[in-house]
Amino acid sequence: QRRARQVYGDARPCLPEEIDAAWARAFYMLVPGVCTALGVLVTAGPAVASELEQRSWVYLAPRPHGIFWLLTGKYLVAVEWASTSAIASVSLALPLIGVDHPGRVWWSIARLSVLSSIAYAALYLMIGALFPRRAMVFSITYTVLVEVVLSLIPAIINRLTFLYRLRSLLMQWVELPEEGRREMEENPFFNYVFAEDSSSVQILWLLGLTAAFLAAAPAAAPAPFSHTGPMTCGTSPPITATAPTAGCSSSRSLSFSVAPSTSST
Repeated sequence: QRRARQVYGDARPCLPEEIDAAWARAFYMLVPGVCTALGVLVTAGPAVASELEQRSWVYLAPRPHGIFWLLTGKYLVAVEWASTSAIASVSLALPLIGVDHPGRVWWSIARLSVLSSIAYAALYLMIGALFPRRAMVFSITYTVLVEVVLSLIPAIINRLTFLYRLRSLLMQWVELPEEGRREMEENPFFNYVFAEDSSSVQILWLLGLTAAFLAAAPAAAPAPFSHTGPMTCGTSPPITATAPTAGCSSSRSLSFSVAPSTSST
């Protein structure tokens, strides 16, 4: 005790609530903040690009509601894969650390992981449908500039980010010591970084933004197949492929038409 007093002075030991809150913040940064975001990025981001590369988009997209059901299936797979892997990682890591209330920490991180996978999968799916050839580049750029930088700016615009809502839910679901919570409430900076509304309001915001991105994804997806290259002198005329309509007798046939050549002298 004399040696500990010489090293640490009169510093008080950490309370169990403080230890649980510190581990919960660490798990939040690693699991809902990184693990689930990267999981849905590699699955939902290239959803349209993979179909275009495999040349299956021309067969799937022209079917009745084909784009909607294709993107819905990709979205559900991304959410299920990311959320289950995140919950499994938290379940395996919690017994190995010293947490006084592992059930409370697990329940908070599990809910945040599911909400994070639901939200970010819709975001990356919309970006991948809008920019299929550069889906990963635009997704990473949006995440760094908007979800990381913009969410920390003390302004009203940061409330439109997913990270702002998830961070506010963490502060509400994790039991913080009274001293730390009082310091956060007295600091005006935290009023812009964390929301003061209830958890149900934060979840409604997350679901509302998710629904908006999901509704925009099919509208932003490229047409079933229509490509006409520029005409240049000395080159062959472009070929335009049109996908079959619902009334065609054969659902797998494609009709090709060669555009007339207009070469200049």
